[in-house]
Amino acid sequence: MNKDSESFHHYIADPKTGVVSYWTKRGVDGWRLDVADELRDSFIGQIRTAMDQYPDRVLIGEVWEDASNKIAYGNRHHYLEGGMLQAVMNYPLRNQLVALVNGQESVDDWVQAALTLQEHYPRSVFQNNFNNIGTHDTERILTALGGDTNKLSLLVNIFFATPGVPCIYYGDEVGVTGGKDPDNRRFFPWGQGNKAVEAIYTDALQRRRTDPALANDASFIPFYGYRWGGIWRHIVDAQQHSHDALLVFNPNEIPILADIRQLHTDNLTLDQTAYLQQHIQTTPIPAYGYQWLPADMV
Repeated sequence: MNKDSESFHHYIADPKTGVVSYWTKRGVDGWRLDVADELRDSFIGQIRTAMDQYPDRVLIGEVWEDASNKIAYGNRHHYLEGGMLQAVMNYPLRNQLVALVNGQESVDDWVQAALTLQEHYPRSVFQNNFNNIGTHDTERILTALGGDTNKLSLLVNIFFATPGVPCIYYGDEVGVTGGKDPDNRRFFPWGQGNKAVEAIYTDALQRRRTDPALANDASFIPFYGYRWGGIWRHIVDAQQHSHDALLVFNPNEIPILADIRQLHTDNLTLDQTAYLQQHIQTTPIPAYGYQWLPADMV
């Protein structure tokens, strides 16, 4: 198939007769473009134009790196500059979290990487990305963490504390293991899943669904001290009520006592900093541990 052929573009993306229009008109909610790097920007734009005839549809692209400045096959792509992709698969997030929890990246490096991605992406994209920690193209998340459920629990809680649409690869939520494709496509273990892993996902999902401060449009402020980190989420609802969620964590193999004296406060308000100085300095955090603190300072 010649993906650069104009006749192919017409067949797929013609606003009246194309494949995209045909199925979108019949109720398809959105489209994911596999390996978006292999498609011309102009073709992606045609697909978006066909979709925009119908309200509340989404166009997602598979892009493995930072999609705001992606160069592939010698071409600089403009995925997120309007009229093309509305979200991408957030593989950078997965890579950052695995590296953090496996000790391959420091907490301050993780914060800088998270803030860089937030700065590079338009707000609507950052808040609605296809967040994942496992897909058919990666090894299973529990395998990537060496089978350590403490690491998994920490990673899952950070994952669900991050803006975006959290997507779970079937079986990850019950501890399915496996290396890269095809080993990551094992059968779902009906009735025989890992209950401890299932509880990790259930608790994190419940918090995400019920805490207003974890909504996608809530502010996202990652911060760090010496060998420990945190995420502060904040939102004011339609009734002008403030909601806050505060996660602090230790991605190290040894317990630590969070040292507030080395807190980096560049992205925190004075009130948030004062709250942390009052509550964090006496907070012991076990190895690969985390705590959700009552952020009632507002």
